[in-house]
Amino acid sequence: MSAKAATASTRPASPALRRALAGAAVVVLLGAMALDTKVVRIGSAGDVRSAVFSAADYGKSEFPKVQA
Repeated sequence: MSAKAATASTRPASPALRRALAGAAVVVLLGAMALDTKVVRIGSAGDVRSAVFSAADYGKSEFPKVQA
């Protein structure tokens, strides 16, 4: 009897397979990003450009809190 354990040898994936899997992952990621993108037309109800950030208004409302 042999004291050596029988192990199955695995060989590493070929570079072409790795490249193909990486390419497929990139395609899936880009597809998910495209499906998650929302297109908003200018002037529609989803257009929120009128509610832009105003540093002056923010300073007036937050500065007293910071000083206290």
